[in-house]
This record gives sequence, structure tokens and C-alpha cells, in this order.
Amino acid sequence: PEGDLLFLESADGETRFSIAMRPSGTEPKIKFYFFAVGRCDAAEQLTETKARTEAAFVSVQDALTDWVRGVLSAQ
Repeated sequence: PEGDLLFLESADGETRFSIAMRPSGTEPKIKFYFFAVGRCDAAEQLTETKARTEAAFVSVQDALTDWVRGVLSAQ
């Protein structure tokens, strides 16, 4: 879509991430939207795939949060 939107995607792998960032239309803040997709080749691997994807997802969120806080504290 057209507009003030930055969309980042990770390289292909077992777990892929996408992050969409845009300014709020009504408040002075930036909104982040996170997406994760884990590859699962067999139904038996679903529980393991979910756990691995969730752990990687939290790691990406935490890294971005730390980076934003670092940028803001440097100002």
C-alpha cells in the first residue's frame, strides 16, 4: 500500500520475520507490527516449530525494543 510504511523482511530460513513500521495517524508515536513464520515439514514437528518460532520472535522483538530505547536515550 502507498503511504508512510516501512516494511522489513528477513532472509529465507527456518523462521522468517517481517516488521512493519508506521507513524500513528492520531498520536505522536510509531507503531510496530511483527510477523513470524516458522517452517514445519511434518505434523509431528509442530510443537517444536511453534516453540522455536516463538523464541526467535521474542528475541527479534527484544532486540528492536532495546535498539529503540537506546536511540531514544541518546537524544
